[in-house]
Amino acid sequence: TYFALAVIRLAAGETAAYRAIAAGAVRAFVGTASPEAARLAAWATALGPDAIDDYEPALALARAAVQRRPRNADAIKTLGAVLLRAGRYADAAEQLE
Repeated sequence: TYFALAVIRLAAGETAAYRAIAAGAVRAFVGTASPEAARLAAWATALGPDAIDDYEPALALARAAVQRRPRNADAIKTLGAVLLRAGRYADAAEQLE
């Protein structure tokens, strides 16, 4: 999966490969009906800094996961983490409170 590959590449210090995988995950799952697929694609972008140039699509995936499963702790944490990576610190803190 994209998420597992992102973890492996990041752990191996292969930043460019990680970024490519994270961007690919977001592109692949935009508009998915699966809240877990949306969450994992978004989470892939939160694993390391500067994973993607534009975090809006990843934020849309994370928000979709929360909307579909509003009480799911993993979805809520993912949205907070992506907000953090997007530099939206106050929004991240509010989401995670």
